[in-house]
Amino acid sequence: GMGPEERWQMIETVHRLWEQEKMTLVFIEHDMDIVFKIAQSIRVLSYGRVLAQGTPDEIRTNPAVIEAYLGTDFASEHA
Repeated sequence: GMGPEERWQMIETVHRLWEQEKMTLVFIEHDMDIVFKIAQSIRVLSYGRVLAQGTPDEIRTNPAVIEAYLGTDFASEHA
C-alpha cells in the first residue's frame, strides 16, 4: 500500500537498521529493483516450491527465474 518513494524510504530504514544491529532479516518483496539492490541471498518460489536460490546476480541470470518471473525483456536489459 505504499507509493514508490515511500517503499524506498522504508527499505533504506530497514537496511540501515540491519547494518547497525547486525541482525538477520527475512522479507518478502515483489519489487525486483528493491530485491536486487538490498538482498544478499534470494530464494525464489514458484507454486510453493523453491525454484532457485542464490545471490542477486545468480538469480538475475537464472534461466528458470527469467522464464517464470522476469521475462526475456528483463534479461536483455540487464545482460
